[in-house]
Amino acid sequence: ASMAALEPLPVLANLDVAALCKAVGDPLRANILRVLARDSYGVLELASMFDKAQPAISHHLKLLKVSGLVTSRREGQHLYYQRTHIDAHGFVQALFAALDDEPLPTRITQRIKSINNVRTVRSRAFFAEHASDLAQLHTRICAPDIYVDEILHFARLKRDQTALEVGPGDGTILASLLPQMAAVTTVDESSAVLANLDKRFANTHALTTVHADFLGWSSRSRYDLVNAAMVLHHLASPAAFFAAAARRLRPDGLLVVTELKAHQHEWVRELGDVWLGFESSQLETWARDAGLRAISEKRLAQRNGLDIIVNCYQTNTGI
Repeated sequence: ASMAALEPLPVLANLDVAALCKAVGDPLRANILRVLARDSYGVLELASMFDKAQPAISHHLKLLKVSGLVTSRREGQHLYYQRTHIDAHGFVQALFAALDDEPLPTRITQRIKSINNVRTVRSRAFFAEHASDLAQLHTRICAPDIYVDEILHFARLKRDQTALEVGPGDGTILASLLPQMAAVTTVDESSAVLANLDKRFANTHALTTVHADFLGWSSRSRYDLVNAAMVLHHLASPAAFFAAAARRLRPDGLLVVTELKAHQHEWVRELGDVWLGFESSQLETWARDAGLRAISEKRLAQRNGLDIIVNCYQTNTGI
């Protein structure tokens, strides 16, 4: 999951097929590429995942990077790696497709879950502790009034239809969505957050609150609009979020993602952030992998150095 500025994609116009095959031919490197297909991981996480020493994993990553099959990004003091996303060259696409046809060993998938659980627990602990003062904390990063009008623009396109808000926080965006939509459902895994919302919107019959982890939510309901404002940087797997959101959309449905642009301000981790923002190109890659297409992108500058991006994606045909 690319959480800071990605390096330019390597130029693979003149492929060294033998070198690429050699890079993929090692079983460990092949499995690393499978792991990095959707999300990104640091060297220490990969070393733990494969039960290898850090220098050994670094060596294999260097070979994969030189071959152009992975990219890296720096986030704070750490480097994170992800598989290169290349659309143009059929050989590389076929190579990745062949890798992905073979499932990862069970022990590796279990360790991926463990690593993602560590990320998730850290974020959950923060929200459990700060459910009553989310508005104040969010203002330190970005006040919702900076981006609420952008979200409402897309809500008006689906006026009097149904909406789902993921991670509602203190309900600021909900208060603006409810007058636009026929019905709004909001899902959050924090019972304290939902209790505050139930008090605030006690007499609002159009609102349904759901206590669940969005990625594991078993409901089959689908919506015309899914909104996630300042949610993605708290999640263990942003790629999994896009896949789950796409499953929640009706044909021609809209997914609106408001996020921090990639940055290097480590202090935000004190506010429960797992990732230091995103680039729009990475969000679009996850969206495309989930069967969505980008239809709008807006960047909103702030004085505190944390810029905001509001991106909208759609299923199937255009509006």
